[in-house]
Amino acid sequence: MDETSRAALEVLRADKNIAWIADQLIASFSEGIAHSAKESGEVVQSDAMSLEPISLREKTKREKYETSRPYNENEKLELVRFALQEVFVTIPVMQNASVRALADLGSTASVIEFNAPDEEERAERSYTRKLSDDAAAVAVLKERVDAFRQKLTP
Repeated sequence: MDETSRAALEVLRADKNIAWIADQLIASFSEGIAHSAKESGEVVQSDAMSLEPISLREKTKREKYETSRPYNENEKLELVRFALQEVFVTIPVMQNASVRALADLGSTASVIEFNAPDEEERAERSYTRKLSDDAAAVAVLKERVDAFRQKLTP
């Protein structure tokens, strides 16, 4: 892993509350970027190495397989930026909009519970949040994420 993406992951791992973001990113990095076998040129290479001709049907079938390639450093950094944007800006904006929508509908609730979509993640990823307009907090988070994203720019 290159230096900038490694440093970004170390920053994320330093805080136990957000270390899961680094774990998710590392899992994505290890899976690579999926694309069709036709795009990778692997089908062409394997066909050229084959001694016996293959039918058009078989060739089409082989081209439909998916394969993956490793992320390059720029793609890793873009994925880190995207993750930070989603976790620290997009989700709080959505939560804030939910709070305002509930208030506009006349809700008298004082808390809202956010549950992780996957059953096995619910215990560690679900949380309850007091209902209040956090527009200022969301703006501060956005500024902090933007500053961190600037630091990631090579």
